[in-house]
Amino acid sequence: MLDLPLAAVGMLIWYPPYALNRAVVRRLKVEESGIATYKLGLSMILMPLTFIAWCVFAFLQFGVRGLLIALVVLPLLGLVLHRWTGR
Repeated sequence: MLDLPLAAVGMLIWYPPYALNRAVVRRLKVEESGIATYKLGLSMILMPLTFIAWCVFAFLQFGVRGLLIALVVLPLLGLVLHRWTGR
């Protein structure tokens, strides 16, 4: 019942690094056989940086309680989004 609203919030949080990943790989002029490797490597950098940025934002806006909530909720939103897009 709550899958769609939670997936929408997850999309707002996790889509920017995904879009940046695609844009960067597109501009690098990578051979077709190496595209997946570049996307994976860039995702391994961008996704944790996004997670850290959101956690820092939550800490600065709401203090330790906001940080703790972000540490739990952000990965869960990513999982809900992943599950929703797999339908």
